[in-house]
Amino acid sequence: MSARITQKESRSYVEAVQHSKWREAMRYEIQALENNSTWKLAPLPVSKTPISCKWVFKT
Repeated sequence: MSARITQKESRSYVEAVQHSKWREAMRYEIQALENNSTWKLAPLPVSKTPISCKWVFKT
């Protein structure tokens, strides 16, 4: 006999931030993006729309 335990994946940001492990993972990812100079903040021209980003929560 064997038991299989699965961890429920968060389906939204609101759900994920309720769990300390997801918050820690998000802090780690943001820090990595900043350390790698992934982006540079700049004024948005009036005629432009910013691109969006999306968190994906998978284990």
